[in-house]
Amino acid sequence: MDENYLRTLRIIELEPSLSQRVLAQRLNLSLGKTNSLLNSMIEKGYVKAARFKNSSNKRAFQYHLTAEGFKRKLDLTQQVLQLKSREFESLQKEIQILQQEINMHQSPLPDPLNVLIFPKYFNPRGSFPTIRRNRNSL
Repeated sequence: MDENYLRTLRIIELEPSLSQRVLAQRLNLSLGKTNSLLNSMIEKGYVKAARFKNSSNKRAFQYHLTAEGFKRKLDLTQQVLQLKSREFESLQKEIQILQQEINMHQSPLPDPLNVLIFPKYFNPRGSFPTIRRNRNSL
């Protein structure tokens, strides 16, 4: 399944008078790839190209979805939705596993400065023992 097909059909449905250059930019594809994609859709009967009658640019076309194009767009939409749903479920499971891993290993980490500055007083639980000093030594 080619997601570029679906994206192209969706854009053409909304904006039939786009030039191939603008369509290529919207699809983030090269102009040659876009031209090839459109020609393929025209050959398969998904898209019909018609010249602008009142355009100063005689090479300007309007692209319209045919009935077959609408059907193909619906089929592709269902396929992409199923694919994205499976990806979403997979990501949810992966996120859940990662959260469990974090929760399982989550313990207060010692402050590295305290470990370096006060190593003999460092307590792995992150707290410092009370230091008792003799008043006479002050």
